[in-house]
Amino acid sequence: MEEVKVKDLQKVLESSSRNRLSILLVAVVSLGAFLIGCQGSLNNVQGQDIQYGERIMLKDGGEQTGQYRTDEFTMDYQYMRSGDSLKISGVVQFSNSMRGLFLTLRTFNLTLLLADSQGKVLGQQILTVASSEKLADPQTFSKTIAIPPRTALLAFSYTGQVSGSGTDGSPSSFWHTPLVK
Repeated sequence: MEEVKVKDLQKVLESSSRNRLSILLVAVVSLGAFLIGCQGSLNNVQGQDIQYGERIMLKDGGEQTGQYRTDEFTMDYQYMRSGDSLKISGVVQFSNSMRGLFLTLRTFNLTLLLADSQGKVLGQQILTVASSEKLADPQTFSKTIAIPPRTALLAFSYTGQVSGSGTDGSPSSFWHTPLVK
């Protein structure tokens, strides 16, 4: 009779191991599908038009400076183009109204869009990603990137989420995509 109990126990353990393996396999496949889907959404801006008022002419000949202002933040940036290479750096300071309403920067993604002289997006590059930081702290970035041939314009795109104080955090999302709808 004990032999039967041991065999039953072995069957239960084997079944349990298979269930865990099945769950793990489903989780891995789901994660892979999610990441592939995200990659597709990141690449879907290529060929789209940047809104005219959002286009920034990319200049040659030494270091160039600029300021990009939105309701959410002000960014002072500098860049230097050398052939098909672009060195860009900057500092993002969130606005007084954002800092007055929210304490925490839950997430922030700033992306550089690169376009031809007609405003058609040729490529994009993530400039900075932040999470779980104080909204009052400046976000800095510095990158050297290869840019596609025919790059003549640039623009900035961003997404983020902020929260207030307390346990619920009262989250609020913000975003901007400078593409023609």
